[in-house]
Amino acid sequence: MKVKGLNTMCYAYRKCSDVKVEEHFYTHSLEVAECIENSWELEGVKRKVKKIYGVDEKLVGDFVVLAGLLHDIGKIDEGYQKKCINNCTEFPNHYTLSAMLALRLGYEVNELGLSPDNIESILNRLLQDQIPIGHESIGYLYLALVVFPILLHHYAQIRSEYSILNAKSLKPTLKPSSECIYTLTKIISDAKRLVSEKTSIEILNILTRNLGEEIQLSVIPLSRLLHMGATSMISKHITMLIECAVGIVNMCDGRIASKNRSLKGAKNTSLKLM
Repeated sequence: MKVKGLNTMCYAYRKCSDVKVEEHFYTHSLEVAECIENSWELEGVKRKVKKIYGVDEKLVGDFVVLAGLLHDIGKIDEGYQKKCINNCTEFPNHYTLSAMLALRLGYEVNELGLSPDNIESILNRLLQDQIPIGHESIGYLYLALVVFPILLHHYAQIRSEYSILNAKSLKPTLKPSSECIYTLTKIISDAKRLVSEKTSIEILNILTRNLGEEIQLSVIPLSRLLHMGATSMISKHITMLIECAVGIVNMCDGRIASKNRSLKGAKNTSLKLM
């Protein structure tokens, strides 16, 4: 993908060897979101959620698209991007930072009804499928279709599932690299054509307003998710929804990364932003 304008040096992947392979953050994030929007698998999730919880299919689709758009957003932290001067083929725990940011954004949307004070209770009800039907369920579905898929999209590559509990070793903030701020602003602007519902657009607007400063993250009570899963207390409906959303994000993540990081893709990595 080429966009005319200013050069960007914000990376989703960079390997400097005999053949330089670069995947720009703009390209990866937007193409993953586009892949999800166009996937037939998403249609099944939308219909299922509407049938079970009575939520508009457009909002359900928006949520999974947002998961794809934000799944790697932790990579924009300046600590990661500084390493891209040489190589940045791995971004340890970026999925945790990304999910913590997604939760923080959700706290700022009144319609979702999420807050640090009620997250434990809502998470408990979510995982046992004690979810209200209709509009009141959208906060729960934001967790199931946005936050958890972002958190778990690298589960197959994590040596121990409990490694995602290492949030204590992470700083509670994300400081966007100066190289990534304009890139992400452009991503958000272009992504608004992929979502249509007011709640989804508000999430993107809140993210835009926070880009000029160090962003405070919100801790996710991850242990409850893992422990309830280990004791088979998670509802089959919620397990299905989370797994479906994770699967769609992973499918598009892998498809886009493979395309852009191939030798053929590496020859077309020059990216300019308007």
